Amino acid sequence: MGVSKRTVELMKRYSWFADATEGRRALEEKLGADGVIDLSLGNPHVDPPREFRSALVDVVEDDPEGAHRYMSNAGFMEAREAVAEQASRDRGAEIPPECVLMMYGASGAANVVIKALVDKGDEIIVVSPHVPEYPLYVDNHGAVPVAAPADDDFLPDLDAMNRAITPNTRAVLINSPNNPTGRIYPEPVLRALCVLLQYKERDFRNAIYLISDERYRNAAYDGVKVGDVLQMHANSVVLGSFSKELAVGAERVGYMLLNPRCDYRQDLMMACATLIRTLGFVNAPAIMQRVVTKLEGVTANLDVYRENRNALCDALEKYGYKFIRPEGGFYAFVESPVSDEAMFMKLLEDEGIVAVPGSAFGRSGYFRLAFCVDPRTVERALPGLKRAIERAKD
Repeated sequence: MGVSKRTVELMKRYSWFADATEGRRALEEKLGADGVIDLSLGNPHVDPPREFRSALVDVVEDDPEGAHRYMSNAGFMEAREAVAEQASRDRGAEIPPECVLMMYGASGAANVVIKALVDKGDEIIVVSPHVPEYPLYVDNHGAVPVAAPADDDFLPDLDAMNRAITPNTRAVLINSPNNPTGRIYPEPVLRALCVLLQYKERDFRNAIYLISDERYRNAAYDGVKVGDVLQMHANSVVLGSFSKELAVGAERVGYMLLNPRCDYRQDLMMACATLIRTLGFVNAPAIMQRVVTKLEGVTANLDVYRENRNALCDALEKYGYKFIRPEGGFYAFVESPVSDEAMFMKLLEDEGIVAVPGSAFGRSGYFRLAFCVDPRTVERALPGLKRAIERAKD
């Protein structure tokens, strides 16, 4: 067999992506490309801001000697300084550049920090529903992913978290604004979670890190604030990305913020810088590092997504779907009108709509709709969503 058994098993666990791809291809053959309404992937529709293009031109034209050589694995110091300055301003607390590492996207950062923290058999807790890849990232490095189900409001359930934490727990991985639910974890919930982690640290006499994936931080709507875990828990790490806020997902540039108050801070920084190299990333893309240095405070026009959210959610409510209106991010996580999730996904496919089943996120009985699309795509989806729930209730 050419592919390892472990990889075959991984591919089975990630089959939703292949299923969505195949489903879209089959729909295109049946309905034509124009007949397919793809609400499956969080691939930003809006263009990068003009400032991004201007900065890219400036960087390419200003091509000093050595600009394309290897750099420190932690990234260009000027990029780390720019990220530190922006993060300090946003969070109201100083983040020194020495606590910033430039990363190959937030996903690359997640793999780096998990690898740095775990030995074989250690545990990383993820709140479900969760980003589909989270358990795979944990498994990549010989650790055990442990799901702590969210409560009925899709917020961390402290009782479930308390039961999930063991002496083998090395970290808790959260995502707010959340994919797939769109929830922004309220500050009191985050504080209570951090108090629990600190209690468990004292009980087990070892650090338990809070890894906060904040790649959607700038996609928060209606004035809802994203809490700052760096001020709540000393052993905390923030993962960030420019993919969403600048609409440049393919450029793979992100960063990691390590809490200046973190235990073993210097050791962890050195470990992560080393692992950027040994995991094969080597460094974040040089040109993109130089570009984002020029773009402090600049974002793409995310108002389009807020308007899409409103149009989609207003219609879903009118049609009788059950869901919690997303406070941030790019997605709505909707309860299936029938207990058989697969059956309702088929009803959506009959309408030409491609969505992602809730089972991909560790929560069956739901489906995810992405609204980071052309407004016309949302508009085209509404009649089919209405017909699908009507058929489900017949």
